[in-house]
Amino acid sequence: MAKKNREIPEVILEGVIVKESKTHGLGIFAARPIKFGETVVKWKKREISQTEYAGLTHEEHGYIDIQDGKIFLMGEPEIYVNHSCDPNTVPGDFCDIASRDIQTGEKSQPLI
Repeated sequence: MAKKNREIPEVILEGVIVKESKTHGLGIFAARPIKFGETVVKWKKREISQTEYAGLTHEEHGYIDIQDGKIFLMGEPEIYVNHSCDPNTVPGDFCDIASRDIQTGEKSQPLI
C-alpha cells in the first residue's frame, strides 16, 4: 500500500480526486464544490492484529491509527490526505469534515 511511489491515474472517489500534489506526492482534491460541514472523506480503516502490525512496511506505519488500544490501518482514499497548517477539514466520526467551503480543485487538508 505505497503512497508516494504508486502509479495512480486521477481517480474520483466520493466527490474527491486523488492526483499528484505539487508538495506531497499524491493528494486529495475536491472534484466538486464542498460546503462547510459536509463530509469530504470517509475513512475506510480496518483493525489489524499485532502480528499484522509487525509485518507492515515503514511507509505503511504512517497509515496507522491507534484508538482504545486497537490498531487500525487506514485505507484509500484517506491515506492520500496531506496535513496543513491552514486546514480546510477537521476530523469527524470516521471521516474528515469541511471546516469551510472548499472549491473544486482545492486540496483537502486537515490539521494533523
